[in-house]
Amino acid sequence: MIVPGDLFEIGLIVPDIETSIEQFHKAFGYTFAVVVDGVLPTRDADGDTVPPMRIAVSREVSPQIELLEAVPGTHLVAPAGTGLHHLGYYVDDLQAASDALAALGIPFARGGFHEDVFPASWVYHEMADGTVIELVDRQSAPARAMLTVGQIPDSPMIEGATPLDDGWRPASH
Repeated sequence: MIVPGDLFEIGLIVPDIETSIEQFHKAFGYTFAVVVDGVLPTRDADGDTVPPMRIAVSREVSPQIELLEAVPGTHLVAPAGTGLHHLGYYVDDLQAASDALAALGIPFARGGFHEDVFPASWVYHEMADGTVIELVDRQSAPARAMLTVGQIPDSPMIEGATPLDDGWRPASH
């Protein structure tokens, strides 16, 4: 069962991740340790894609802010009229939780894959109003926690990272 206490993140699509990090820091005090560059292997009804991704997750949690840089032409775009991309929930059994949402009329939209494993790590379901619900295998929590302190987990999805000085400014500035 998915419960309110399992909400761990609010994912926002942003046009420029560095600008958004600065704004979230200056306006609300959020800090970020790293900008991650990588890919997001995705499977949906139309087949497999591997779009590029740039993300940053806040050090602050309950819930955490995840900024995703928009990638036009992929699913990494904001639903019409909003920057809200998804509400992310940790679950203990990814397939069972996904099946439960589908049974409630919140259909599966896409999910991660790795080699022959599907779904792997995460799935998206879309509510009738367009809100995306992300279910993430709770076993991913330790890797996610590494990002909050600027450590980079070993993952085939991660291709590089940019450290952030002061929690919001790219180290190269």
